[in-house]
Amino acid sequence: MNTPLRSDDLPARSDSTRTTPVSRTQVLRSRPARAPSSLMRKYEVQSLNGEGHAVSSHHIAPATPLFEDAASAFARGTLITTDTGPMAIEDLLPGDRIQTLDDGPQKVIWIASTMLVPSAPGQSDRMKRLTRVMTDSLGLARPMCDLVLGPGARMLRDKSAYGALTGSNKLLMPVTDFIDGMGIIELTPPTPVRVYHLALEQHSVIRVGGIDMESYHPGRHATEGLGQNMLSLYLSLFPHIHDVADFGPLAFPQADMALLEQMSQA
Repeated sequence: MNTPLRSDDLPARSDSTRTTPVSRTQVLRSRPARAPSSLMRKYEVQSLNGEGHAVSSHHIAPATPLFEDAASAFARGTLITTDTGPMAIEDLLPGDRIQTLDDGPQKVIWIASTMLVPSAPGQSDRMKRLTRVMTDSLGLARPMCDLVLGPGARMLRDKSAYGALTGSNKLLMPVTDFIDGMGIIELTPPTPVRVYHLALEQHSVIRVGGIDMESYHPGRHATEGLGQNMLSLYLSLFPHIHDVADFGPLAFPQADMALLEQMSQA
């Protein structure tokens, strides 16, 4: 899972983008924190262009939750269920088809990755740690083997108590909200780890190691309050879209424990 650290993987303090071809309903969550930060991070993107060809691009963008969550759901080695069987996240390419919960196989449109570097100075604590979901910790074969996830990972949870608060029993919630120190634990990797996220033709729930996880969607309100320059920089990570609305509707509402507690006390 671990890969050697290169000097260009460390968070940086500049701004650039370049592109080259490659071979192969509702929002409930709290708005992400946007504390001022000059720390920048390198993001690698692969996407389908208008002609259906895969292209890769390299970006230097802020090391803030909005940007980091777009590239930090699944650690290298995570098995994604495709229409031809399980495939490691690092082997997926735009154009591959992934099994979804309700929408059948969907084409991968976009894949992003960054390096989680625990020893890098100045970054937030959330980008120093991973979450390990132990085998069978959520039920038989859920997951089928230990699953290592990044800070941007959300999984589908189904509880009637959620419906009483939000109107939907099924919510997409951060995996970190369920860390219990036993079946789901927090870990700090000894060496840097590449983490990934992916977007499909429409927002969906995908099967990851036997767990229902979210494909990437920032949420309808994630970019509210951004200046035009920062919004343009964020959208530059997604060559396949022109506007935040192009992400389409959410498959299920997004929420977190902090917001649910606020709603229960209201």
